[in-house]
Amino acid sequence: CNRLVVRKVAAGDESRRALTGAQYKLYQNVPGENGGTALVEITNTADRLQPMWIWDPNTGTGEASCLSVGDYTLVETRAPYGYTVAKPVTFHMDEYGTVTVGGKACETLDGAPMLFAEDVPTKFTFTKAELFRESCAKNAGQTRILPGVTFTAYEDAQLTKVIGTAVSDESGTVTFTALPLKDYRGEGTET
Repeated sequence: CNRLVVRKVAAGDESRRALTGAQYKLYQNVPGENGGTALVEITNTADRLQPMWIWDPNTGTGEASCLSVGDYTLVETRAPYGYTVAKPVTFHMDEYGTVTVGGKACETLDGAPMLFAEDVPTKFTFTKAELFRESCAKNAGQTRILPGVTFTAYEDAQLTKVIGTAVSDESGTVTFTALPLKDYRGEGTET
């Protein structure tokens, strides 16, 4: 039986430290109708001779065993806190137990192929500008960019649970990263 180990990591993190909280499903790609491909979910089974998939969201790792030669798709169904759901990863398992993604062989760990599934932190960006309000100003009704303004993001409408701060850059752009996807409140706190 061929094995595969999967670890959820942050994109660009060279330490490849596992991220917890993700959920994954593994599918075998089989011939479908009209020449297409159907996905058959691989689950945890008591039959040790059948393909098996076990994912642990608490450790950010999973293992597939008894995989036959063929193509498979790994699908993230929930991303870790502060990350976006990754695109599905399709890989090929050959007769020697080598796993390739896009034609490139995966590295091995303890004799098993190791697939590093990468997630990208969520990113929220906006530009801070203000409207010229002076009616006698030459630029009345136009906007101007405001660099150097500190913004605070809050998790609640009462503006009591701070989740992060960011400062507008020279182009007025403010970026918050690694926030889970949900509604937030914010305010400019300094200029």
